[in-house]
Amino acid sequence: MDIIDPLRPKTVPLSAETILWFEFLLDPELLTSHLNKCSPNPPPIELIEKFLTIFPDNPGESAVTPQGSDKETPKSIEEILGRKQIALKILTLKVASHLKWNLDVIETLNLQKQIQLLDDLCTVTSGTLVSLPLTSDEVKIGPQGSRGAFEFALLVYHRWTLRVYKIFKEALLKNKANFGLNPAGTTTDPISLRDEMFATAMDPIPQDSINYLLNICQNPEAIAVLTYDSLIPLNATSEYTSQNFRFIKFISKCEIKTQIHFDLCKFFLYVNSNALARQHAIDCRDNLRVLKLEYESRGEKPADFLLCHVPEEELEGCLLACGVSDVKHGLLQRMNEEIVHQRYSNILEILERDNIELEIPFVHRKILELDIEEALKTGEANVTKDIEISIIALNTIRCLVDEENCFQTTDFMQKYNGSAENLSVLLQATAKFLASECPQRSRDRMAQYYRSLLVKVDIVKEVRSLNLLTEDELAFQAGSRFVFPQISTQADWRVPDLSHHRLEVGQLKRQLINSNASDVRKLCRKLGSMKEYDEGRRRPRELWEINASWSIPIPLQSVLKSLQRGFLKDFAYIALGKARELTNRKDFTGAVAMLTVLKTETQRSEIANTAAVTKMGKLIAWEILLVQICQCLNDWPKKHPDSASIGAKCKQCILSLQNGDAAIPRTEILEYSIAMLLNLSDWASLILPDKRSPILEVSSALAGAALDIEKGKPSKICREAWDLVLPMFLTSGGKRSVSRDSPTLAANNFSAFFGKLREPFIVSIILSLLAKVVNIIKDDTNVEISCDYMFLWPATISNSNSYNLRAVSEALSHLLDQNLKFYPQNISWLKLRADLDYLNGDNEAAIKGYVNALISGTEYCTLHLQKPLIDDAVVRRMIKCSTNLGCHMQATVLCQFLDDVDYGLAFKCISEKSASFTDAIDTYYSCIWDVTILEFIINLHAKKNEHTRKLQVISYMSQLELNANNNEEIKREAANNRKMKFLRALAKQYMLQEM
Repeated sequence: MDIIDPLRPKTVPLSAETILWFEFLLDPELLTSHLNKCSPNPPPIELIEKFLTIFPDNPGESAVTPQGSDKETPKSIEEILGRKQIALKILTLKVASHLKWNLDVIETLNLQKQIQLLDDLCTVTSGTLVSLPLTSDEVKIGPQGSRGAFEFALLVYHRWTLRVYKIFKEALLKNKANFGLNPAGTTTDPISLRDEMFATAMDPIPQDSINYLLNICQNPEAIAVLTYDSLIPLNATSEYTSQNFRFIKFISKCEIKTQIHFDLCKFFLYVNSNALARQHAIDCRDNLRVLKLEYESRGEKPADFLLCHVPEEELEGCLLACGVSDVKHGLLQRMNEEIVHQRYSNILEILERDNIELEIPFVHRKILELDIEEALKTGEANVTKDIEISIIALNTIRCLVDEENCFQTTDFMQKYNGSAENLSVLLQATAKFLASECPQRSRDRMAQYYRSLLVKVDIVKEVRSLNLLTEDELAFQAGSRFVFPQISTQADWRVPDLSHHRLEVGQLKRQLINSNASDVRKLCRKLGSMKEYDEGRRRPRELWEINASWSIPIPLQSVLKSLQRGFLKDFAYIALGKARELTNRKDFTGAVAMLTVLKTETQRSEIANTAAVTKMGKLIAWEILLVQICQCLNDWPKKHPDSASIGAKCKQCILSLQNGDAAIPRTEILEYSIAMLLNLSDWASLILPDKRSPILEVSSALAGAALDIEKGKPSKICREAWDLVLPMFLTSGGKRSVSRDSPTLAANNFSAFFGKLREPFIVSIILSLLAKVVNIIKDDTNVEISCDYMFLWPATISNSNSYNLRAVSEALSHLLDQNLKFYPQNISWLKLRADLDYLNGDNEAAIKGYVNALISGTEYCTLHLQKPLIDDAVVRRMIKCSTNLGCHMQATVLCQFLDDVDYGLAFKCISEKSASFTDAIDTYYSCIWDVTILEFIINLHAKKNEHTRKLQVISYMSQLELNANNNEEIKREAANNRKMKFLRALAKQYMLQEM
């Protein structure tokens, strides 16, 4: 008696709905009901695989009767293969017809099953035994076959041949690559011998299939499709197959051409025949449009296609690969195309649309604005002033409506200073924007902008037409503006036509004050003979005394005093004084013109040989150089067109000092010349053996340090510059030592000279020197500041208590602020500025500086935060600043930015109570991605019975991207998105001005 083990697993009984494979064979009607289910199990492709697996394609012992044999009665396919096997083949084909002969689905079978299925299709439709691959010989149709059905089988076969060509080629290459390399016992997936013979028969390219498909496209006859009802399965009483080919359906030529062109396009793309692929892609697209119209006319949809299976997304990809896609791309891509081709014909339309959709990152629009400005300066043909103004106006609107934007919205008014013509462009762009489908929040932000604008500009009438502000608001803005009387705004006063000597002289003096270079000489001639007498000083009144702002340097005054009284002396005083006045007003062109006229006057033949005049001519040439250098520094970083010639003149200026010329330049001109050579990176010209100026001595040391870095000697300690700069900050009895006899510069002269420097490399070297001095004097690692090139300087200072820390930090701060005006996005300088504020205890300025650096380094929150832009030292200082400002939740979020999250610090910050309205505790929950911190917050709210806030945190923690089972890429992307969101929030709080 057998003993039954109770622990032995028992067989699971089959479900009542489960159908075994042989039941389809016994009752073919079951197949129809099974396939008509919404989600048949097993699915159709598994049924095909099962039917093909049960009875493999093994012909019987009876040989195939050769075509053309003398035998009178050829055997039927049932007699050759057997009735059961034919019955299964027909069931397989019925399932394939239910799939509408979709080769995309059929290709999920392995290669042997695909070949077997197509072999069965050709055999059943021809009524004779057919073996693939087909040869060029024509297959004779048996009495059980159909010519139309077999033509359809050939169509499916040749389409499949093109598709499977790639699989065969890659499989053969794989087999060759792995030949003899696989150790025994390893499993590989090589193609079978039959498959390899099949692939060899198609090599190199299945040209027969290509020709066949092209002939079908050109043949006007309709194509028949083998349908589900045209395949009649065998039953117990039928002896032979009797397929009802009357149920085949004829499809339009357009449908078959659409499918064939798509298959040919993909094939030619694979074999790199791009020209043929492009043509077939276009034909497929055109035929697909016609085919949709045909089905729509009959009330049918693309899902009702009988044979065509062309995914529109894949067709669009082929069109893109061929370069003929006509799908409208995104706004960013369209804008980039306009920029690349420099057409700019549709750029305004793109920007107007983007003001509604907010698709283009604003940093790209800002770059476009700057490119247009540069193109306008260089005189490109496709860029006009109107385009520039319109782009800036549209960018201003985008600034206003985009809440995620970190740019300021005052650029338009700053650039155009309320010009009526340019302001009308902004108003027109605003009207067009408001007429579109803009949300109410955008309208509110626009209204707030125009409220502030009405305070500065009288545009009440224009703003009223926008329907943004109420009449009460407009009336208030109009009434709050003070109207000046006309007499106070009159620009010119007319002197009555009276023949009075003093009025005439006064009129000429007034003209002399306001005249340009060409008129000064004439007026000086007239006034030379009409001088007034000074009763107080008992001497004639000099012409240059009529304007107190006309002052000239002392070295020039000493030269002019040596001249005889007369026209040249008066003209020289006035021209030099007016040139200096114009230079102070930044009218450099007028100043150079004034000095050029004076220099031309000194070159007259009757006075040119005089020693004093000759010396004055040389000094005037140095004054012209000074004005040109001032213009270069004022326009920086824009490059001056004559910078090369200016640099050569600066070298001559220094050489004149070295050579001891009679007309040496003034100390101010010498300082500017040395600074200009440093700005032009011409450091070799400053390294001189004989340094007759303290400024030249320090500049030569800094130039040597720059050359050492360029030559790849970064480890060399630059003692010379260090020893020259360091004594400037010595203290003596509580006061700084500023002895004129000192061989080095005084601290105040130091700041004045280095304030003229603009070149980032040399400025960074000076900043690193000062930062190193600050760190050594302060001697506190918690507030240590850092910047580039600090390795150049020594690590210690003897008797560091003798140096004035405040003087060093002031010099560093002044130099840093001066150069940040020209390079506001220099990341290293921004972080140094923030470090300096952190050292001085200015928490708000420090965190603003750090946020500014992070915003600039991430291209205004379009790139992810990475090292070395941000590190643990910067994060911890931001946390410290936030806690000092009472923003504890901000500090909590920042704790996540650390490489290893400081949970102790984060939990402490969460537990702190803040009275500061800037903390906005609940708002920052969406910026937390660390699940541990979120769980702590949930627990804290639960203890305080704050149910609503607890549910809010739970909703954030339950987001899919914060799932602990996600891969690292998803977690990293979730963290990066929340970092950017938090960074934008900090930028709005600390950087943006109130509108």
